[in-house]
Formats: sequence, structure tokens, C-alpha cells
Amino acid sequence: MKTFAVYKGIKSHLNSIAQVLYYTGQYSKDKGNTSYVAPVIYIEMPKTLKVDYFPGGVKVAKGAEIRIHYLSNAPFQGHDNTVQDSAVQAHETTVADIMEELEGLEIKDSSGRVIASGLIHTGSTPVAYRLMYAFSVLIFKCELRDYSVRKYTENLPEDAGGLEVTLG
Repeated sequence: MKTFAVYKGIKSHLNSIAQVLYYTGQYSKDKGNTSYVAPVIYIEMPKTLKVDYFPGGVKVAKGAEIRIHYLSNAPFQGHDNTVQDSAVQAHETTVADIMEELEGLEIKDSSGRVIASGLIHTGSTPVAYRLMYAFSVLIFKCELRDYSVRKYTENLPEDAGGLEVTLG
């Protein structure tokens, strides 16, 4: 199932908050804790989806989970001071802005068809720290739809009773 258009739709709604990138594990431990940009929002699209096919050539994945990672600078994570307090407050304010922007958001394709039903916030992680960064992950669920299934129509030979078969 194609999800890049959904990513682009979500990205367009978050660009005013911070730089937005596709999540490929940029700050995870197995990638060497590397993130070269902060603050940044990473969008993690589902890796596997259970897809159902519906009449009219529509593929649907219900309960698709999209994770939004917000990463900000937190150079004083081990200290209790006003600089760190203001950094944490700014981080949490931005997380709230992200949640407000995405809750209930529907993404549509260029034809006006819904490709991601209203995003529903289903969970979050508390602020965590890794190296000089603070990060939070917001989890949203939605229904993804793909209208790109091709339809094949084939006429059977006349001796088949003139029936028409549609595949797909």
C-alpha cells in the first residue's frame, strides 16, 4: 500500500512548527544516536499493514499506526536550572501544538478522496533524553486507503454466453 502521499499530507500540516523529515531511525541507539537537526519532527509511517480489498478497486488498512517523533535540543538534561526548565517547557508546548494540529486531520488526494481518515491520538511517550536531545513520540491511528488498484475488464468469447468478467 502506498503511504508516501499520506506522509506528504501530514508534513504539510507540520512544516510551520519545525522541520519535518521521514523517520528512518535517525536518533535510535542502533543508528549511533545520530541526529544532525534539532528541533525536528520525524514522521514514522507503518512498516507492515493488514490490507483489505473492497469493490471498486480500493485497498484499506484499518488501525494503521503513524508515529510522530519530536526531537529538540536539551543540552542540560542532567541539570536542574531555569535554562533546562525552559527547554523542557518549550518541548512540551511544541508537542501540544503537534497534537492539536493533527488530531482529527483527514488527508485527501488530488481528486479529493480521503487517503487517511481522521487521525486519532492513541498514545504518547513522556519526554525522554538521548545525548543532547529531548524527544517525545505521539502515536496516531487512522484508516489508510489506496485507490490505485487497476481494474481489468475482459470480454469472454461469444460461446461463453456473452458474459463479461471484471478482474481486480
